[in-house]
Amino acid sequence: MKNMSCWDKEYKDDLKEEDIYQFKELFTHFYPDAYGRVSVKHLKSLLNCIDLNPTDTDVKKLLIPKADPENTGKFSLDDFMNLINSTEIPKDTPASFCEALEEIDHEGNGKIKIEDAQQLFMVAGETFTQDEFLEMITLGDLENTGFIDIKQLVKAVMGRC
Repeated sequence: MKNMSCWDKEYKDDLKEEDIYQFKELFTHFYPDAYGRVSVKHLKSLLNCIDLNPTDTDVKKLLIPKADPENTGKFSLDDFMNLINSTEIPKDTPASFCEALEEIDHEGNGKIKIEDAQQLFMVAGETFTQDEFLEMITLGDLENTGFIDIKQLVKAVMGRC
């Protein structure tokens, strides 16, 4: 019998083929180790990228134990896919959009680099034309500083933060 890696494994249930591809690609952006496992400290960011947007409490009490049942501090693609398969994806809310952007606010000052926002949207599978992206950036960077004000952007795009 052929040994199938988790990259070849078929994930069915409720996931669409394009979603599965996106989740696998996203997983690789979080630097799996030599054994194909990612640190649990990246779990919330991964989930935010696919619009699950869990709270910190949910991540610590519910999701990490589910993704890393052996408490190794790491989880595999298989663990991640099983977690996604068993978790209901909520609709986008201003708060979840704000939280996803705050994940890449490295300075903690409510502002993010335009390049970081663009990378986040690409990794999360958001597709914007260049004009749409520039319009969105303009809404969040009214002073043309090269940094997006998170609350300003969320308010402009979704109505509030």
